[in-house]
Amino acid sequence: MSHEFNIDGLARLKISEYLQNIVKEFHNHALILQRDDECDRKAHDRVECNHAPLTRGKSESKDCLIIEHYLKLVNNLRESSFSKNIVFITSNTTDFGKPQTPPLDTQFDSNNIIYCNNFQWAIQEADR
Repeated sequence: MSHEFNIDGLARLKISEYLQNIVKEFHNHALILQRDDECDRKAHDRVECNHAPLTRGKSESKDCLIIEHYLKLVNNLRESSFSKNIVFITSNTTDFGKPQTPPLDTQFDSNNIIYCNNFQWAIQEADR
């Protein structure tokens, strides 16, 4: 069943502004990580072993760099006694797989990282 909503120009503008403000807030609070040689090496190893998020036949080494820097950040947070929920959110299940994709599953479990594949789920987990 399809639902149609009539939204006038003013309401559309307000929604657009609201969404732009959300993006700006995310950007304003983002932590920019510096490139790290250890993470680069681990990402290269991940590519050589064809481990997720790398998929056969697709050379996405950038995803391996992302995950290695993310894991290092989480490890640093945990070593600093950060005990709140940490989520990893991606809609890219083609490369990052499902939550149980090895070796990400054990790496996430050992760091108490919650894998989410949609924004609403991630917000719920982060707020627990």
